[in-house]
Amino acid sequence: MPPSNTSDHETPPIPGTLVSRERSQVIRTRLAKLLGTNKAFPGSQPVSFAHKHIQTLKEKDYYVCEKSDGIRFLMYITKDPSRPDKPTVYLIDRKPSYYHISNLIYPIPTDVSGKAMHTETVLDGELILDRFPDGKKQLKFLVFDCLACDGKLYMNRPLDKRIGVFMVNIIIPLQQFMRKFPKSVSTFPFLTEGKKMERSYGIEMLFRDIIPSLHHGNDGLIFTCVETPYITGTDVNLLKWKPKTINTLDFMLRLEFIEVDEQGNVDFDAKPQFQLGVFHGRNSYSYFADMYVDEEEWEKLKSYNTPLQDRIIECSLDEENRWRFLRFRDDKSEANHISTVESVLKSIEDAVSEEDLLREAYAIKQAYNQRHPKPPNNDKKRKADEDAVQDEKVKSERKETASGLKQNFHQD
Repeated sequence: MPPSNTSDHETPPIPGTLVSRERSQVIRTRLAKLLGTNKAFPGSQPVSFAHKHIQTLKEKDYYVCEKSDGIRFLMYITKDPSRPDKPTVYLIDRKPSYYHISNLIYPIPTDVSGKAMHTETVLDGELILDRFPDGKKQLKFLVFDCLACDGKLYMNRPLDKRIGVFMVNIIIPLQQFMRKFPKSVSTFPFLTEGKKMERSYGIEMLFRDIIPSLHHGNDGLIFTCVETPYITGTDVNLLKWKPKTINTLDFMLRLEFIEVDEQGNVDFDAKPQFQLGVFHGRNSYSYFADMYVDEEEWEKLKSYNTPLQDRIIECSLDEENRWRFLRFRDDKSEANHISTVESVLKSIEDAVSEEDLLREAYAIKQAYNQRHPKPPNNDKKRKADEDAVQDEKVKSERKETASGLKQNFHQD
């Protein structure tokens, strides 16, 4: 089988067991009832960052975090359909496929023994694989949002409140459990952590400190609005920034074999035309462009010994404006919609560079400070008041002394 990622960073393996279609439908129905949406994948989807969004960052409060090169999942903690007394965990990708995850414990705050677990809880995050210099690897689920916790919906709350619910109810009890029962933690299929976020003006810290220290792949930044609710589907307030060099799109690949052998039969070993299709909804696709593949790449694709026809693939534009293969996207059942393609192409034309973001960071911070003026420092205010009182005492004493000297002078 081919690697699903051609970058230097290894694609994380998906733990757990793929759930049957019948059981998936039971879980999907339950999840839809909890979240109040019938969307197959109820996760939010970002729009591409354009120059106009710099002004957006100056007008609204945003958090920014690195965009991990992993696999997007919703985590659903619920009761096992076959054992209602036992909480269980599912990971749901964008297809959507449902994976049952064993040996995970998310204790509640009032009982960190792990005997009581959360249920009807939905988290949004990215499965990543950290690789360390000594060769060790660590699978992690990095959480960046909380849709529901213990049956209570938080999608309409601001982002900082949603993150706060996750930290207090999930992460802190989990960390306490991990310290108390380290042997149990060693059986976890992955670790769960909150994704590190900064205020939108903390762009320099991300580029300078955070991204260079990562042990997993990164392909940009995500800006999430603090003020707006969690939106299922496309969220115009959720912004995805990528360097122009790695702005990518997902297409459906069609192979058109045009060469024939001496007997007049189609030569399936010869390099075909690689046609890229865009999605229009309801299983409808149209031709978009050709993908450039050289002979060496064609031989590599053949060596995978896996079907290529109608496969979802991720592509990027090279310096000669040619679409090139990056990796297979087996976590997706559909290519990008034509509206997404148009949006990304527009963002490539209207590309915002890293230098542009860094140059605007100070103005973004100034705008933030104007919206959130700092209250007077109580300590400084108290000291100023005390100094003012002391000054008045000194002035009063000087007046009394001067008055006494003047009176004594007249008496003499």
